[in-house]
Amino acid sequence: MDTALYYTFSTIAQALAAAIALLGAFTLYRLQLLAAAMPEAASILKTNTSANRAEVDAAFIVADYGKVFELVRAADAKSQRTEIRAGLEKFSRILGEKRAVLGSFQSALVASVIVILGSVIVLALTPAIARSSSPALVLGAGCVSLGVCLGLYSRLLLGHVA
Repeated sequence: MDTALYYTFSTIAQALAAAIALLGAFTLYRLQLLAAAMPEAASILKTNTSANRAEVDAAFIVADYGKVFELVRAADAKSQRTEIRAGLEKFSRILGEKRAVLGSFQSALVASVIVILGSVIVLALTPAIARSSSPALVLGAGCVSLGVCLGLYSRLLLGHVA
């Protein structure tokens, strides 16, 4: 049973470390796509707003698109202009998706770190666990933990990055 515990928990730690690195790359790519969409949305807002042009232009020039959004939203929240409504909606959608991607990645990262740390601890305690009455239970818990992490990765990849 020692061998099974050693192989399983060392593989879990290695696989999750590699997977979270790959997932981080996909997440970064998705965040870059979202960041690239922000100037377009801010440009639509900047062109059609009734807000203070100097403030909006200054925020746009320094790429503070969140401030552009806030200025336009404050000035034109009740505007019926299609361009303003479309720009505000697009910007809100981008911000919401960015928060969702970051939240999903954070959940996957935290779960992975916990499972990796747990795997390392089990590796250190393997001789004692193998002599105990429940090494199969520990082995099963490790496999379930791996499954949970893979489920979180799938959720992130299929829901936000794809």
